[in-house]
Amino acid sequence: MSAYVLGKDHLEYLTSKRYYMNLKESKNYCSEEKIFTLKDNLHRHLDNNEFSKEIIGALCITSFKNEIGSDCKEHCNYIYFWIVNTLINVLNKEENFSNIIDTINGISQAFVETHKCKCNFSKNLNKDNFNKIKAVHDYFNDYTYINGKLNESNNLCDGAYKNYLETTYSVYETAYNDCIPHNSQPYCTELKEKVPKFNGNKLQPLNCEKTEQENFYSPSEGRHDLDSEDVTERTFGESSTTSAIFISIFLPFLGVFFFLLHKFTPFGSWMQNNIVKKNIVKSYLNKIRTHDLRGYNSGSDQIHFEDGQFNLNYHPS
Repeated sequence: MSAYVLGKDHLEYLTSKRYYMNLKESKNYCSEEKIFTLKDNLHRHLDNNEFSKEIIGALCITSFKNEIGSDCKEHCNYIYFWIVNTLINVLNKEENFSNIIDTINGISQAFVETHKCKCNFSKNLNKDNFNKIKAVHDYFNDYTYINGKLNESNNLCDGAYKNYLETTYSVYETAYNDCIPHNSQPYCTELKEKVPKFNGNKLQPLNCEKTEQENFYSPSEGRHDLDSEDVTERTFGESSTTSAIFISIFLPFLGVFFFLLHKFTPFGSWMQNNIVKKNIVKSYLNKIRTHDLRGYNSGSDQIHFEDGQFNLNYHPS
């Protein structure tokens, strides 16, 4: 593969940003009967119907994940960082933050079923500390992807990409010095809870060489190449969840349809006379083959149906 220059547009394909985009595009397959009032409250608090719909869709998808396992916790962390970042850094909703989080927690609780994943977000907020924790969380999740892209590009980057690497690592290094080996800052406990891998070995800085050389291709031209395996796996995971939701909704209706079809239409009799009997005969013929292999010589048997019997004779070969 020819080397290329990592630029600002390539940052949009980082693992964390792809995950946030998947959350943003989540579809709502859940019944809204239980959240009718909560939904209205969320619309009123946010004054942004589009973001409100995105939150509800993401919480719906969450309710189909299993409660046990790291996937639920990691998924809820991503939702937390996505929602809070939008609230305080985009919509400037710090004053009403507590009421909004209460409403969101209520929606998550209403959607969830037994042994399924639900998120419970903290109402405590310090904007500076939140931004530090989110930056460290994203850096950990993007680290492998970025390292791979640096190898592919021969460590070539533009000014925006280089600045991102240096700024993000600076935040990470400050947090590391604050929280390892001692919790010298109030945010350290939450950081270690949200980013369990933070307690491991210190990450090495990721560097690139700034160049004025133009990209050999833009992200839109080489989108497939910009997708890492972990992003693909996460996307597949979301697709699998969506498929599971569709199946869980569709199959009960399909079962009722076939029951009514069998019970109240001529199709039921046709199935009984053709498909069911054919399966019984096929099963019996398999039994005959087994008998023949075991050395049975001759004889006859009867298969009894609801409206008659079927005689089979077999002879030694």
